Amino acid sequence: MWCWLARCLLAACLMFSAPAAAAQDTERRFELHIAESTLGAALGALAEQTGAQLLYPYDLAQSRGMNPVEGRYTVAEALDEMLRGTPFSGGLTASGVITISRANAANALGEKAMASGRKGRLLAGLSALAVGVAGASAVPTGSAHAKVDEIIVTAQKRSESIQDVPMSVAAYSGRFIEQGGFNDINDLGRFIPNFSMESTNTMRNTTVRIRGIGSPGSNPGIESSVGMFLDGVYMPSAGQIFGELMDVATVEVLRGPQGTLYGRNTPIGAVNITTKKPSQEFEATVRGGGGNYDLRHASAVVGGGLAPEVSARATAWIRDRSGYDENLATGDWVNDGHEYGARTKLLWTPGEDVEVLATGFYSHSNADCCVADILNPFGRYYLIGGTGNVAYNYLGTSAADGFIFKNFEEGDHKVQDAEVGLDESETWGVSATVDWSIFGDHTLTSITAYQRWESVLTHFTTDHLPQDTVTSDQVQRNDTWSEELRIASPTGNLFDYLGGIFLYKQDTLYTTNTAALNGNTRWFSTGLITPGDRGATFFDQTTKAWAAFGTLTLNATDKWSITGGLRYSQDKKNAYITHNNQPGVSAAWLAAFPTNIVGHLKRSESHLTWSANTRYRWTPNFMTFVSAATGLKTGGFNSRRQAVGAPVEFEEETSISYEAGFKSTLFDDRLQLNVTAYHTTLSDFQESTVNPLTNVGFIVGNAGEREVKGVELEFSAVPTDEIELFGALAYMKAEFTDRPDGQCPPGFIRTPDGSKPNSCNFTGSTPEKSPEWQVSLGGQWTKPLPNTSLSYFLRADASYTSEHYQTVELDPRSIQDGYTLVNLRTGIQAQDGKWNITAWVKNLTDEAYTIDRANQPLGGFVRASDPPNAANQAAIGFVGFYGPPRTLGIEATIHF
Repeated sequence: MWCWLARCLLAACLMFSAPAAAAQDTERRFELHIAESTLGAALGALAEQTGAQLLYPYDLAQSRGMNPVEGRYTVAEALDEMLRGTPFSGGLTASGVITISRANAANALGEKAMASGRKGRLLAGLSALAVGVAGASAVPTGSAHAKVDEIIVTAQKRSESIQDVPMSVAAYSGRFIEQGGFNDINDLGRFIPNFSMESTNTMRNTTVRIRGIGSPGSNPGIESSVGMFLDGVYMPSAGQIFGELMDVATVEVLRGPQGTLYGRNTPIGAVNITTKKPSQEFEATVRGGGGNYDLRHASAVVGGGLAPEVSARATAWIRDRSGYDENLATGDWVNDGHEYGARTKLLWTPGEDVEVLATGFYSHSNADCCVADILNPFGRYYLIGGTGNVAYNYLGTSAADGFIFKNFEEGDHKVQDAEVGLDESETWGVSATVDWSIFGDHTLTSITAYQRWESVLTHFTTDHLPQDTVTSDQVQRNDTWSEELRIASPTGNLFDYLGGIFLYKQDTLYTTNTAALNGNTRWFSTGLITPGDRGATFFDQTTKAWAAFGTLTLNATDKWSITGGLRYSQDKKNAYITHNNQPGVSAAWLAAFPTNIVGHLKRSESHLTWSANTRYRWTPNFMTFVSAATGLKTGGFNSRRQAVGAPVEFEEETSISYEAGFKSTLFDDRLQLNVTAYHTTLSDFQESTVNPLTNVGFIVGNAGEREVKGVELEFSAVPTDEIELFGALAYMKAEFTDRPDGQCPPGFIRTPDGSKPNSCNFTGSTPEKSPEWQVSLGGQWTKPLPNTSLSYFLRADASYTSEHYQTVELDPRSIQDGYTLVNLRTGIQAQDGKWNITAWVKNLTDEAYTIDRANQPLGGFVRASDPPNAANQAAIGFVGFYGPPRTLGIEATIHF
């Protein structure tokens, strides 16, 4: 009796306090991130993110099957999406309270429950108030204070809170990306510990690394160790993922093998980018701005309903800037950027059980690039004791040949290259995603996709010298077809499962046409190279693959679950390779670029990989997990020119990774803290190194074994309603555990100590691109302006990377010292989020750092001494590719 009276009193209080809720603008849209979860959790998230009040029977709180909600919605629209296809009805009372009931309970009160349609659910919800009063023992209300955002991810092929995922995942919402002013994945990657995405001498040579491990894109025969996925579609080249991070729902970085969840190879991890879906309501965003280095950019999004069952969304962007580096050889500014692109989505929902999403995208980029700075022009030799001496008279002989070197200062963003090539990339594709609810709330998903990516390099020179040695025109084109078909069971049962089949076909064509110029001054034993000597490479490969994968979860209790996964994959590759020269080339050219008709090659392989994890939820806000997984990347063929008889084929790369950690939400949802410890063993890493004889062309092989272990910590906090804090820390200890035959740095005056002739023993050494520490920290303060509908904000973030090698030869000259990047943003905005004006600066302290370093490309063609005999010493300088200097600007955003 007393319990019933208490419930009635509580409901009455809600009704009398409702005018505050009713005073809200019912047409206002909120940026919502609500995971697929229990009814109570989903409604609680809706209340927290909108400030609304709600009422529902307590016994429904643990009911499952709610639909996730991701994007901008009104409260009513969010309810429609959340409850679609469920046995519940809901709506807003006249006083603005959200009410929920079972449809059959509403019938018991004499009200007709409608199965679908916004109007029907709203009417059924109005009658639910009496049921809620009679049956509720608890009434969750709107948030009394600010709380950390709940980020919804699809890391496990289901929409769920990142706090429920038993693996190390760094996830960033579209709101975070927009507020931070991150333009692309490269930009965002500088803020994510244990992750990097870098482009050096071409867009094609884009490398994605997780925990220091990644495969360069310089050799088209090597696949990436990190899988890249855009809206569920596998992208075979990291160079395809460029352009604005516009209209993005989430960016997820999944650390560790993911083969039992994703169709294509992911031995080290995956990057999963999800863009926003169309909705029936009209929505538009326009953004534009400019800055130093002649920066100009603009982007727009527009979407809405075209018909009762059809909605669409379109995104377009353009970005243009001049170069970051002054070229002393020509007086121009180089390493610029020009890009534009568009994406369209069409959503068709012919029934409540079927959803069809068609997507088309196009991106184009071109740049006068990518010129490196000569960090060490002297060709310094290194002694065993660590000291060095200048090797011969490179600068004197260069001047005597008519090429005067001027650029001696490091870190000044000045380069000296006689000719700069044009790097142009284009990618486009189409996909169709069908989600079909079958067999009692199972979801059948089909993703069919075709895409093309083409990279064209014109007058490409890689010497970075005031003299031209060779020029090259290079073309790479990938045509890719893929089909992923999977079925997912409903969650919350004793067993949850997900299974799928992935079909894949990729055609890769890579051609080069290389010609000698008059900067070739080195005498080979066979004489000088003759200007005009010319050679060509042709690489044509078809990859056909299929895989079956799946996971099975035992929900042993409501707190404890155990998951196991398997993947079987089969790959076949057929290639044709030739390295030709035109008739009559010089003997010296043939010595550097031998004719090598490799011909037809075939390989076939099949593999089984597995994963396992267990998680235990000690409280609703604290979960621990332990996981283990194996990963694999298939072998292949070296596409670049090398000597006759040199190994062309390389074998598969394998990994095994262990993780243990916890995920927590503390202090009344004001702090989210996630920590993961990991240990990864990588075997037979596919390493691509520059030919040590000529410093041009690549040699590919399997590079022993390495271990990577460490700890990753990520947090977000809202200590007050006006302040947000966020950050991450990564400690990593990487070591070669078996690498007795590494390629020695050029010019080492010592007896090589490796297991093969002229090799060095790197066992026990730290691999390249493996900084011990990476830290990022940031925050935003938002302050309402009194007596206005405006607020101002100040945002700052900083990231630190400790020193690390940047070449696979572990050359001491390649060590990049530790550096810190600081970014600031400030501006004014409407409190309803409809517009803002922002001033920003990146790399505030103008830190000069390199994202990559390398031995002097083509140094083998440049003499470094007067010839004492027929074969004089080659130049062995060192170069580095700069990260962006200090940039600043202003931009404005309007949401309609």
